[in-house]
Amino acid sequence: MRPFIRAAALVIVVMIAGAAPLSLALAAWPGPAWAILGVIPATAALSVAFLGAEGIVARAHGVPDEASATLAGTLGRVLEERSSSGPVPRVAVFPNPIPMALVARSARSVGTVLISEGAAVRLSETELRAVLDACLTRAAAPGIVVSSACAVLSAWLLRFVPRGWVGAVLGDARTSRERRHDLGASGAVAFLVAYPTYLALVGIGRQKSVPLEALDARGATGSLDSSRIGIPNPGFLRLYMNV
Repeated sequence: MRPFIRAAALVIVVMIAGAAPLSLALAAWPGPAWAILGVIPATAALSVAFLGAEGIVARAHGVPDEASATLAGTLGRVLEERSSSGPVPRVAVFPNPIPMALVARSARSVGTVLISEGAAVRLSETELRAVLDACLTRAAAPGIVVSSACAVLSAWLLRFVPRGWVGAVLGDARTSRERRHDLGASGAVAFLVAYPTYLALVGIGRQKSVPLEALDARGATGSLDSSRIGIPNPGFLRLYMNV
């Protein structure tokens, strides 16, 4: 699906799911003249998601504000191999023992690449180069801006749904056990109302899997999803390591 078609689909989904119900409520009371105000929150959400996705994703994963020099040398060698002379995405390391990489890009930006501490420690120099090269390619892809916005919006949507049901349906067993009090009838109704919109956002933002030949010998595979248990992960690259 072309980026502008995906962007149009995203706007339609947000307007139908967010603006339409509020506009109908305002039209009923205080009156039809107020219905136009129903589009304001949806428009604001879209604007923030498109323009601020990188910062939102970075803050969600605890990326420090100060610049990190951990991967500076590796990034420099990757750029030399790519003969890249244009603007370079920000590359930062975030605290997570699981080997993974995240890619986000806001509108009118060159993107942000986040590498987990687990990947920085467990991967060899050659493997880190392969991961960074794949992330830089993804950051330059036209569709990553829409994917980033979808990830942020889907994560925001899940915040309005009881966490117990989010964990039960989306696979976070620990959250489901900790929030058993959320597994009631009212929570189920709220989840069922929000879930179709969540699926639509994830579907619009989904990216293809990234082959990483440098990791094949270690039994690693890459997968990409738009959102993972309420945390925005556009271009989410999870490395399933057999080490």
